[in-house]
Amino acid sequence: SSGINAEYGGENCGNAPLAQILLKKLSDLLFCPDFTIVAPATVGPDTLEDFSIESIQHIWEKGVGFAYSRKTPPQIDSNRTEILKLLLTCFSETMYYAPSDSSQPNLWLSFFTSNENKHALPLFTSLLNVIWLL
Repeated sequence: SSGINAEYGGENCGNAPLAQILLKKLSDLLFCPDFTIVAPATVGPDTLEDFSIESIQHIWEKGVGFAYSRKTPPQIDSNRTEILKLLLTCFSETMYYAPSDSSQPNLWLSFFTSNENKHALPLFTSLLNVIWLL
């Protein structure tokens, strides 16, 4: 991730560049209860402060890695779609490269799919299951 530090590290928040922070927060939002996933029916933390985003590893639809189907309200689907649109915008940087620069790696996509993104596998599985249902 040193490449994204050098490329997008002009405005840092602490030690991490804003691009990394943005991608991590968007990834967290893709698995946020009552925003992009149906909150589990089990008893959980008493307050939002007690809830850890890191404990959220929910897959959106029944299929690979998840055996149960939940009814998803339309607002949750809409929220997911808006976050995915924003991620696509971030990843589209290479569309604006000159043809001679097309061999440069997309640092946004490289970071998002790296092992630093704890939600990369659940997101991939969720998208696979959503497509499988179609």
